[in-house]
Amino acid sequence: MIAKSQFDSQLPRLPAFHVAQKYSIYRIHFITNQQAKMERTIPGSVEVTGREFFYIENSGFTDFHQLINAVMKTNEDLPLPQDGGAIEEKTRLLLEEGMELDALSYKGDITGWRRKLTAYCEQNNLKWGIASQNRLKLSDQSERDLRECNVIFDD
Repeated sequence: MIAKSQFDSQLPRLPAFHVAQKYSIYRIHFITNQQAKMERTIPGSVEVTGREFFYIENSGFTDFHQLINAVMKTNEDLPLPQDGGAIEEKTRLLLEEGMELDALSYKGDITGWRRKLTAYCEQNNLKWGIASQNRLKLSDQSERDLRECNVIFDD
């Protein structure tokens, strides 16, 4: 039997596994991708300081970068956000009326990002909403509880 100290020094230090001691024998437990997946939260259900969660009606863009490029070209008289950035949240909400909203978030110049996104939505007649504290306030002045929405988490 290999002594524990010798065995410890022979183990590679990889983040994909951990070692547990049981019955004085070391066993290596591999964590698969399936096990490592964490339970996801709906964007906007948990407050994140300095970040806003925005939902936009799916307008047919399949690529997030195409959407952001289109948003930035909208209303060129509106200034671009001065700092920060936007990311896709890979989450979709399915509303009762059959509408699908894609989630994204941004940080930095929150007012600038919101201004550009809402201008894009208004110009293209798209519904949008801002999520905070489990509430989704939509552009048509309606409000939804995020916990009651049908949610799809994309990989």
